[in-house]
Amino acid sequence: MDKNLIPLATLGISCLIGCAGEPIIGDWELSSVDIEDYNFNGLTYSNSVDGYDDYCGDSSYTVSMTVEASISVDENLLAEMETKADFSYSYETEDCGSGSESETYSEDYSGEVTANEDGTYDIELEGDEDDLDLECTVNDAGDELECEDDDVVELTFSKK
Repeated sequence: MDKNLIPLATLGISCLIGCAGEPIIGDWELSSVDIEDYNFNGLTYSNSVDGYDDYCGDSSYTVSMTVEASISVDENLLAEMETKADFSYSYETEDCGSGSESETYSEDYSGEVTANEDGTYDIELEGDEDDLDLECTVNDAGDELECEDDDVVELTFSKK
């Protein structure tokens, strides 16, 4: 056997084992959120309420939230996820004044991905404050990762 064919044969065997890989491997960025009872527009939720109460008179309240997230899955099916949510709240009243507050929350997660026989993936992530268990599917084009958690949150990620 020619000594130059040995590296090619080794490369061929390696590719049979890992070149195709899982479609979930790569970097993904959150493109839309759907949470039960909240009407998100892409990555932003906003709600305003106008009303009247006997103590403050005419009142207007606005709540908004914008979320960001990215997830990376390596060839060993290890996952890392970064999340960030910006919340803001403002109010204006006839007799009680006005004000606003805003806060940013962020959390990093890490964990493992399990490839299921039916083509879905289970991603179990642990963070400092919270854990996430996601069931995900990569679309046929391989450019969208659709995930759900137990709390009826649907997340769609786009391939970076």
